[in-house]
Amino acid sequence: MTLPGYPRSTANRVIFVRRTLVMFEGKGGYVTLMHVNNEGVIREMRSAVRFPLHLPIEVKGDRSHQAVMRDISAGGVLFDVTDDIKVGSSVEFTVLLPAGSLGVDQDVRVSCYGRVARAYKEGDQSVVAAVIDEYKFER
Repeated sequence: MTLPGYPRSTANRVIFVRRTLVMFEGKGGYVTLMHVNNEGVIREMRSAVRFPLHLPIEVKGDRSHQAVMRDISAGGVLFDVTDDIKVGSSVEFTVLLPAGSLGVDQDVRVSCYGRVARAYKEGDQSVVAAVIDEYKFER
């Protein structure tokens, strides 16, 4: 099955849940939720813009993990880590956002607190998606 606006080569898996919710796994492991209305119109449900930032971060949970962030939004983060982190685990991490990517004079430090929403293997790496429940900007 192909979805409008998505090249056929990126459609790895499409799952219908309750006939209206589609889960699309594209190239790179990203998961996008879309709503299909009665007329067959597909609308993406993501409410926050993702920023592709490949930055090293330390993720703290039951123990510390060195990770590399793939992307971040106001609602979540996706990162690669060598260790497994269980779904549902609480996590804490700090991101140093480069001034140049934000158009400001100084780097911005953001402390984030959340929980692991999903995790899967990609080769020898674990890919972890965490929901950000709370964040604060630090100076």
